[in-house]
Amino acid sequence: MESNATNIVNKIRKGELDCNNQELFFSILIKGLLLKLDDDISIRSIAVPHFILHTGDDTMYLKVKGQNQSIEPLEISNEDYIYNIIPRCIVNPSNIDLITDQLTNPYTRGNFQYQTENNIYTLSAEFRRIPLKLSCEIKYYVDSYKDMLELIQQIMSKLVFVRTYNITYMGQIIKCSYKIPESFSSEHLMELDGSTTDDKSKTLALSLEIESNFPVFEPRTVVSTDNYISNIKTPNINTLGL
Repeated sequence: MESNATNIVNKIRKGELDCNNQELFFSILIKGLLLKLDDDISIRSIAVPHFILHTGDDTMYLKVKGQNQSIEPLEISNEDYIYNIIPRCIVNPSNIDLITDQLTNPYTRGNFQYQTENNIYTLSAEFRRIPLKLSCEIKYYVDSYKDMLELIQQIMSKLVFVRTYNITYMGQIIKCSYKIPESFSSEHLMELDGSTTDDKSKTLALSLEIESNFPVFEPRTVVSTDNYISNIKTPNINTLGL
């Protein structure tokens, strides 16, 4: 009788299960960026919340609720409050560039996790890492010019240099980095809007690049990590006539 792990392996090899699309890689990548920016940027020692509008999940509400699942969002907040809190930053992911000329060797073997409703299986397969670059447009909203100047100083002293963070994807720890792009286009890198509006807010817009890699496993090479070779004997060099 086949073990559960063997059954999972056979289904992956036949294409009945997709080992590469269990989790949303780009969602994890971007959420990791938001958390790191939350740690990096503050104004007057006040943390600046970074979020994406209309994410389709409750990540933003959970942050406002302090990760307390028992609190309903409207008990402490409402949609208008979250979208208009000052200071704040709206992150808008834009381009994804795959750097295919930097693909790793296709015959490298590595481990990954496959999760079912009841179990997590550690499997092994040949895989390639696809280097990629994700561009984001970010826009900060602050109260005053003094806050704006502090924000610019923090960005110039932190985001110009490479910042790193780690994410977990399919049981693997994947390194990510981000910074302001070095190349300038016809549009200014930083766009400052100091005009007075009804909400009296000042805005700062700039672009940011995340660099990471996306592991893709070859289903036909998947084996259970229970399959291993043991008791390997190294021949005595003297018996080889050398």
